[in-house]
Amino acid sequence: MSLDPNAKKPMDRLSIFIEFIQTNPRSFERSIKISNGYFAKQKKNGSIGSNILEKIHHHYKILDIKWLLTGEGQMLNKKNLITIEDPEIELMKNKILILERNMEGISSQLNLQRVAQ
Repeated sequence: MSLDPNAKKPMDRLSIFIEFIQTNPRSFERSIKISNGYFAKQKKNGSIGSNILEKIHHHYKILDIKWLLTGEGQMLNKKNLITIEDPEIELMKNKILILERNMEGISSQLNLQRVAQ
């Protein structure tokens, strides 16, 4: 069963999923390596190409493809809840680590300046 009774087309259901994972269409497009604006163009006819479905399935195993295509079943593929594969998550973790190290360095410099005064 679809989460939104008005989600009659795969693109409508994909919009629900994109909102669920708290991202926006552009970030989602980037995460599956497709062109900017693809979803805006496809939203008009509601369909999703098979090559795009393959990319979505590869990067978001948590999403039940049957639900995406038909609206039947549940949005989330419960057996894959733990194995989300998103390269942006790893990138963000690395950026956080770098920022934390920078903050530690700045904090150390401030402490040295206080001691020197």
